[in-house]
Amino acid sequence: MKKQILCSIVFMLLLLNGMNTQAQTNQNWAPIGAKWYYGLSQTSSTSSFISIECIGQQVFLGKMVKLLQQKTHTYNPLSGYQEFVDAVYKTYEDSGKVYYWANNQFYKLYDFVSPVGSEWNIYGTQASWCDTRFGNSILNGRVVKIKDSTQTINNQTYKFFLVDTAAGFRSQHLVSKTIEKLGNIKFLLPQWYNYCNLSITYNAPSLRCYTESGQIVYQATSSISIPCDYLAGYTAVDEKNGYKIALYPSVFSHFINVETQNTAENAILRVRDVLGKTVFEANIFLINHVEIDLSSLPQAIYSVDIVSANNNRCLLNQKIVKL
Repeated sequence: MKKQILCSIVFMLLLLNGMNTQAQTNQNWAPIGAKWYYGLSQTSSTSSFISIECIGQQVFLGKMVKLLQQKTHTYNPLSGYQEFVDAVYKTYEDSGKVYYWANNQFYKLYDFVSPVGSEWNIYGTQASWCDTRFGNSILNGRVVKIKDSTQTINNQTYKFFLVDTAAGFRSQHLVSKTIEKLGNIKFLLPQWYNYCNLSITYNAPSLRCYTESGQIVYQATSSISIPCDYLAGYTAVDEKNGYKIALYPSVFSHFINVETQNTAENAILRVRDVLGKTVFEANIFLINHVEIDLSSLPQAIYSVDIVSANNNRCLLNQKIVKL
């Protein structure tokens, strides 16, 4: 009987250990095809976002690493759509901890199993300029875990933790939230910024979406849903009679802009709500650049029409989103 009880206890301990290990590794870090979308960046007439996609895996220094390809996607109404490969990162997961390759070694990226108060070193991933000017040491940072908890996303419960800058380290803007499977909600990897301080959140574009096999696992919440690969004005260029006209940004808070090439004429700009009611109208002169103040409109989806004042010819029709 005692032997049976002892065997039962051993079996239960092994079962609990297996369940604990499964819980620790449940995040299934970066399956092939997983894709992160960051940002909603708008600079003048150029909009952009960053994507990071797991494009494969390979054995590297005895570890099976995931290859994460980072691209920058941009759109300018005058130069069109462009995309650039910025980098390919190497990462791997081991028992609830994720590591990334930088500065010729692996650094711990995320740690979902160590207790609050644990510290680890991090390193900036875009650091060549700082390496040359200041040396590597200034880009080394150290974080301390300050909170562990859970969060429900699409009826699934995920672990998350918060970190801050460890005492005695120069790095700034490191207070951030990291969610199991999704990674950091500001940006996947630490970055450097002005004066070569190390940062996670400074000027970071924020996680817009995370997908697996093309299915959305996470999408940032807002009053109006924005597509994962949205680029402001990407389909807005309309060529009429040899000139170009564009409206941006398509998602705005206060102002929209109308930009033209090879034209100079009077026009009428109308903004209509989803019921077709005109909620704003203005006479504008189309030459190079015009800024329109729509800050008085409530948050909603609108349609903008620009028509020629001479012959009522439609020059542009585009949807916009007020946040």
